[in-house]
Parts: sequence; C-alpha cells; structure tokens
Amino acid sequence: MPSLRLLRPQVRRSLDGRVLTMAAQPVPLPPERFRQYLFSRWDAVTGRFERWGGNIDRDLNLALLSPDGRFAITQDALFSTGDGSRLPLSGESILSPGKYVFSPDGRLLAGGRTNGVRIWEVATGKTLLNLPEATMHHATFSADGRHFAFGFLYSVQVWDVRTGKRVLFLTVPENQDEFLGGSCTDIAFSADGRMLATGHAEGTILLWPMAPPSKKMPLEASNLAGLWEDLAQP
Repeated sequence: MPSLRLLRPQVRRSLDGRVLTMAAQPVPLPPERFRQYLFSRWDAVTGRFERWGGNIDRDLNLALLSPDGRFAITQDALFSTGDGSRLPLSGESILSPGKYVFSPDGRLLAGGRTNGVRIWEVATGKTLLNLPEATMHHATFSADGRHFAFGFLYSVQVWDVRTGKRVLFLTVPENQDEFLGGSCTDIAFSADGRMLATGHAEGTILLWPMAPPSKKMPLEASNLAGLWEDLAQP
C-alpha cells in the first residue's frame, strides 16, 4: 500500500460502498511528478489499491471529486475515475482555477469561465445552461440538481437548470454586515429545495422561500367534483 498525502482533503465512497476514491499524491512523489496522480482508486471492502489516474500536470490542489467519486475535475479537464479516461466538455475549457462545483448527485457540473458560468451534464459533456453574467461566488446546486444559486455583492440569484430561466433574484439588506454590506459568505438549499439559506460574515443566517405564496382561488362545487373523478382514474 503506497503512502498518501491527501489534497484538500477529499475522500469519496461509491453509492454501493465498494469503491473508495481519494484526491491524493503518493509519498515520495515519483519522478514524473503530477502526470498521473490526480486521484487514486481503492477497493473499500478489501482495502486493496487499484490504480492512479488523471494524467495531468497542473496544481492538484485545484482538483475536485464528485460526491460519489465517479468523476474528478481539475483546472481544464474532467476524468472518469473508473477507467481514468478523459471526458469531453462542450464549449471552452474551464479558465477560472478552482471555480467549479458538482451537483449533489454528481450528474451536473458548474464551472467558472472568463465570461460567466457554464453548466454541463457530466455523462454527455453537453452544455445545459450558459450564464454569461453569473459568478461562482458561493455557488451551489439544490439536492435534485434542478436549481443553481450563486451570490454576488448584495444579491443572490437562483436559476432553473431545465428551463434556463431565473426564478429568484434576492436582494440582501445592505445593513446585514457592517463591513461587507449585504455580501453573503455561504449559500445552501434545504433538503426539500423549498428554502434557501444565506450566511453572512457577522453571524446571521437568512432564510428565503423558494416560491412566494400564491393566492388560491376558491373551487366551485362542479370543479371540485371533476377533480375527485380525475383522482379516481387508474
């Protein structure tokens, strides 16, 4: 078993619990240095080392593993940790070092570029959404990957990845932080995706409803009967 130096540190377990993936370098570092040491793959049941992978020569501290460990990305390349192959991403390579985030299920990837943010479907490398005015400042996905949120100065924006439309634009109170105005220091969705939380430097957490309450119109008796009939259908 080689000795390892963890990077950032990152350890991921596969959904079935049988594979362990680590962002790590061997110690001592081989003569070829960074060329194939973006990640290592292990059998989580037996503890057996399987392989190194990545084939890069960039700063490994910028590497990021997907939540289930199936994918690894560095400054300008995406890899499958299963076979070490390099996967294509449509459009420009990611140009902003370290500015990327996976969705919780690992299906989507958002990356910062010189002119905004691009969201890809990882399996196909297809661009799902291009946001020229977005930033990766405290960016995050909802648990189901449906929404993408990011903060910038006094605002937080939420976009629907499927429709490509902005669904929320939140203005943070300017007096929220004595030193940073309304800047947020972190963003997180609730598990059910119905709430968005923003953290602020002075210790405050603000909660925002994802959908404003709608005014419900009363149902006529005839409409109500029709709805019950529809509900009874197979």
